[in-house]
Amino acid sequence: MALSPQYDDPLFAAATQPACIPVAEAVRQACSAIDPALPADLVAIVRVLTDHVGEAAAIPAPEIADRAGLYQTLGRANRGTKVRHLLSITLDHLPWPLCGDSAGYYFAGTAAELTHYFANLRSREIEHFRRERTTRHAAMRTGRFVHLGHGRWADRPTDAPPSAASAAPRSDSPSARKEAPISSK
Repeated sequence: MALSPQYDDPLFAAATQPACIPVAEAVRQACSAIDPALPADLVAIVRVLTDHVGEAAAIPAPEIADRAGLYQTLGRANRGTKVRHLLSITLDHLPWPLCGDSAGYYFAGTAAELTHYFANLRSREIEHFRRERTTRHAAMRTGRFVHLGHGRWADRPTDAPPSAASAAPRSDSPSARKEAPISSK
């Protein structure tokens, strides 16, 4: 089966593609079409973020609130918290991929920035799972809590003795490890 040069040949597609506009201009165009029915605070935040394309242009959440003129009656840290909360619940309504790191928020300017952001999210997920596992194991070792499944826990009644499974040391805990006797042959 022969390739159709109009659809299957990447070089043909690249050669005939119209010239790309700069990313910052594409972000401005996308943001200008934001739904006016969205909360006014979100629209103001998007207008501020429009000027922050690329990781190098990241802006901290409290500064976003200052530039948008939002939450002036709150302290600086609380303004940042309000911005972060609003962005977290409205991500699906943003017109361009929003990234964030310790430097602040920015619209992705390149695929590399988006890749870096997703890698950062995955590493945080792994750390959260590790922290959850460690805390779950510590709770079970105490014998004071009962894991009900699906992330739910209950207090063990104070008059009930801990079950044998929760009272017995785990095979990988230091108290369960025993040195094997050295045989002299």
